[in-house]
Amino acid sequence: MKSAPFEYHRPESVSEALALLSEFENARVLAGGQSLMAMMNMRYAQVDHLIDLNRISDLADIRRHGDALHVGAMVRQRVLLTSPLVKEHSPLLIEALSNVGHIQTRSRGTIGGSLCHLDPAAELPATLLALEASVILRRADGERRVDIDDWFQGFMTPNLQPGEILTEICIPRATGSCGYAFLEVSRRKGDFALGGVACLVKVQDKKISNAVVTVMGLGVRPQRLNAGEAKMIGEVPSPALFKAVADRVEDVEILGDHYSDRSYKITIGKTLVSRALLKAVERAAGHHHE
Repeated sequence: MKSAPFEYHRPESVSEALALLSEFENARVLAGGQSLMAMMNMRYAQVDHLIDLNRISDLADIRRHGDALHVGAMVRQRVLLTSPLVKEHSPLLIEALSNVGHIQTRSRGTIGGSLCHLDPAAELPATLLALEASVILRRADGERRVDIDDWFQGFMTPNLQPGEILTEICIPRATGSCGYAFLEVSRRKGDFALGGVACLVKVQDKKISNAVVTVMGLGVRPQRLNAGEAKMIGEVPSPALFKAVADRVEDVEILGDHYSDRSYKITIGKTLVSRALLKAVERAAGHHHE
């Protein structure tokens, strides 16, 4: 298959890209392109104007500002994975990135592209949900900031309005005795996940003071186990507690697919939640050092 005809543009600044978006109808921006170009070739997506962001160096920076890490939308996944700053600030993100595709796809794929494409089985959206990140969106007349939980509008539908470009992701730093874990199940390494879990657990005075648990690949978007998180606060970590939290997987949206039915998805979710929480608590207690 070949894509429908389109005009190709390569702006060198965000303002130039925004001007092009405002000027042309039926325009899309291109980041890594590995998903968009395939969709265009199969005619799932048809655009009249393709705006390539790869020459905009301002979108490819990683910097620390206060207690938050600011990541440009065009930063390659491979760059994130090998960044000492990211490893120090958000080791959960590093662990998730190691499960993304293969080195070839990580070398091309971008963090912003993954967030805008929003595949239900993608590792980065679920991990950024666990990290309670936010995104910066630019348009011709200003910008807005959106909390990551408000970013997901439905199946592969981000909270992105016409004329806007995702420019930056802001990731707050976890403090104190905070452990983390990312686990997923796939048919083969590098395949899309059948299901996955990202979690952060903070332990204080041998009790859980805060916890975030997100699941991916089970429904149309990454989801938090809010009831399970609440169950852990003030409790002493234990396998029995984590099993009770894992049982709350059945509270979220779970859809079967052509690889696994709903009951198997539930089994994947429960098993991974229990294992991830145990791993995170071990790290929080200092029993696991990277």
